[in-house]
Amino acid sequence: MAMKRPRPVRAGREKPCSVCHRPTVAYIYCDRCRRLVLRVSGKRAMRKALQDGWNEALGRFICYWTGIQLEEVDWKSPQYLSYDHLTSGVKEPQKVCTYWVNTMKSSLSEEEFRIFIRELARFFRGEGRFRKGKLRFKHWFMAPRPRKAD
Repeated sequence: MAMKRPRPVRAGREKPCSVCHRPTVAYIYCDRCRRLVLRVSGKRAMRKALQDGWNEALGRFICYWTGIQLEEVDWKSPQYLSYDHLTSGVKEPQKVCTYWVNTMKSSLSEEEFRIFIRELARFFRGEGRFRKGKLRFKHWFMAPRPRKAD
């Protein structure tokens, strides 16, 4: 009596990760990208931010503001991958950036942050005093809110 040969183990169909395009079998994300997307709520916005920040040539995520390669594991690093709301309080769009830039940007919109950086650079170059009137702080969380008429 001839012994039956065992069937070959079927390999799972590899699909590309929806963020970095590395092969993955069981999920739409590779292990690394799944960890980054599931780290916080708002998965769709996170996936889009990661897709926008992925640099295929380097095989790394890049900061939207500085172009620095982001750290994905060491959460104590200032270059740790962080999600930045381009406008404070608005869920989308978001971008990936270094933790220190996100902390510095805090409650500013993208436009306000760019104005702030330009004014700061102008001041450091010695081109006059910092013109705080250029910045409106529309999205600043501590700004006084207009009172409602009673």
